[in-house]
Amino acid sequence: MRRGLNSRRRRTRRRWRGGWRWCSQGFRRSSALLEKFLANKKPDAYERLVDALLASPHYGEHQARYWLDAVRYGDTHGLHLDNKRAIYPYRDWVVRAFNSNQPLDEFITWQLAGDLLPKPTLAQLVATGFVRMNPSTAEGGAIPAEFQAKNNFDRVETLGTALLGMSPHLCALPYAQV
Repeated sequence: MRRGLNSRRRRTRRRWRGGWRWCSQGFRRSSALLEKFLANKKPDAYERLVDALLASPHYGEHQARYWLDAVRYGDTHGLHLDNKRAIYPYRDWVVRAFNSNQPLDEFITWQLAGDLLPKPTLAQLVATGFVRMNPSTAEGGAIPAEFQAKNNFDRVETLGTALLGMSPHLCALPYAQV
């Protein structure tokens, strides 16, 4: 190897545990869990550590952050006065969904159509907060049909970006230029 670097260096138990904690929770925790892990010489020590990290409420908080960024979560309206809006129950539902390891098909279905399910639960109704996170306005000059069309496009764009990893907006550009 060049310059004495060796890519095959074995990770120590301390470094392995620190990396897992960073990936699962996003920040360093107290050393109590580290000491317990280092003292555990059983063959399933790694599995126990991973289980403990995944059982932490901080796991859902950290993982939900990526989803909330992708769907453009915001506690404000997003326009002119940028007033606060009470959409935080949706944020809390996303954190709980990650902490409970909710199946992906349910996670998506509840957000897109939780209110359309037979006898929807409160959690299913809260999950539909996803479709209510568009910028909103109380401006007198806004044309309701135009604003609704923009919001529909925004949700499709957000959904395509979050789930497909692509921008549906790019698909519409050639048609918009015709």
